[in-house]
Amino acid sequence: MSTTKLTSKALLICSLLSLTILSLPIIASAGATVETPHGTFSLNACIQGRYTHYFEEGQLDAFNIQNAFLQFGGEFLDGYFHGFLNINVAQRENYLLDAYIDAYLIKDTLFLRLGQYRVPFGMEMMMPSSKLFFIERSLVNNAIVPNRDMGLTGTYKTTFPNPNMWLEFDAGVFNGAGRNTLDNNDEKDFAVSVSANPFPVDLFSGFELRFNYYLGSEDYDGDGNVDEKRKLLGGGAGFDHPMFFFQGEYLQGEYEEAHLHPNPFEQRAEETFGYYTYGGFRWNLDKFRIETIEPVVRYQLYEPDKSTDDDRTTVVTGGANFYFDGHYAKLMLNYDHVMEEGTAVENDVFTAQMQLMY
Repeated sequence: MSTTKLTSKALLICSLLSLTILSLPIIASAGATVETPHGTFSLNACIQGRYTHYFEEGQLDAFNIQNAFLQFGGEFLDGYFHGFLNINVAQRENYLLDAYIDAYLIKDTLFLRLGQYRVPFGMEMMMPSSKLFFIERSLVNNAIVPNRDMGLTGTYKTTFPNPNMWLEFDAGVFNGAGRNTLDNNDEKDFAVSVSANPFPVDLFSGFELRFNYYLGSEDYDGDGNVDEKRKLLGGGAGFDHPMFFFQGEYLQGEYEEAHLHPNPFEQRAEETFGYYTYGGFRWNLDKFRIETIEPVVRYQLYEPDKSTDDDRTTVVTGGANFYFDGHYAKLMLNYDHVMEEGTAVENDVFTAQMQLMY
């Protein structure tokens, strides 16, 4: 390991230890808001431990700490400015996930976000991992949807006379190079997202309809030049009721040129698409220290190359979530039945994950 990497890791460890020591006075109230002379401050943490069993021959079963988040937030100047820092110390590199500042031009209605954060595109991607109903996000989400990036986004939120009806519009400009990476070409990427609940009745208060559009440039080979334009489209709908929930989303990627890659999810066909749909219900048990049980099922399809036959992957996932203290303590069990067109492989997966938050 190089001296530069050792120095960077040592600096990060010292910084985290310093933050921990400085935060000791408020650890007892972690997860809650603490008043300071200049505003409010909050500290949160989330740990996700996982066990994975592979049915494919040659794959090794493993325990691992998938995520270990440390999150720091603050509001200043009567809530007109908000800052957020999110670090995943379970990762061996690229620890920084989110680091951004929100500036409200109109309180609770119009604000600007500057920094590194999730690109406003897609329904599943915008959900934090601690709130997901499945251990892994869908294949099409991981293959097509942009994750975190550095940029500037404007967000407008409004409600109608009926409080159940609302509208949100997001428009952002980004480097397009991904998180913790400076821009590698002269072009910028653009993302637009519109989400709403058009139903005024109380029964549909948990409904969301969302449309997304992304236009950008890609330096595929890393030489500093734009190799191709990319256009991403998506739309979906979801409904979250105290007794049940469901969500579905369709995503599509269009590229000027096709690129080969050993990893099929890094390949770039001229057009790729996929979709997923899932649902479940909530059973309030409140026995044996278990507050709620959520049986869940998901169907997903991913087509890496629309012009090619026999390359689709379909996955059916069945599972259950056990909540011991809201979302603060959760056990998740998933079984993925994986089906490929063409050559079939015995690659089903069983995964168990325990999550603790404070």
